[in-house]
Amino acid sequence: MLSNLQSLYLHDNAITGSLPIEIGSLSNIYELRLEYNTITGSLPSEVGMLSNLQYLWLDDNAITGSLPSEVGSLSNLYELRLEYNAITSTLPTEVGILSNLQYLWLHYNEITGSLPSEVTMMSNLQSLYLHHNAITGSLPTEI
Repeated sequence: MLSNLQSLYLHDNAITGSLPIEIGSLSNIYELRLEYNTITGSLPSEVGMLSNLQYLWLDDNAITGSLPSEVGSLSNLYELRLEYNAITSTLPTEVGILSNLQYLWLHYNEITGSLPSEVTMMSNLQSLYLHHNAITGSLPTEI
């Protein structure tokens, strides 16, 4: 196991299949970049075990399913990029716990429901891209 791995750059390749649940054992990783591949399936909940993770880039893949609530455990996360996938369901309220998050890019997915008011608790958020989804309802009054 690559328990000392800190950065994994495999972007712009032809990687297929889903992310293995064993990804959660990369305890020292702070940068995971797998964008521009053909990764399928759901984002495993074990990604929430990556406590040192600062950059998670999985954009431009074929990831489906919902964003797991365990993403809220990534307290050191600065950038979450999952744009241009096929993520469905609503945005989990746990994203509001990500107080260090600066960039949340989830545009061009299939996210439904309303924008949770917990998003307004992300005090360091600088860039929120949710366009080209199926988000409905009113904006949270806290904005």
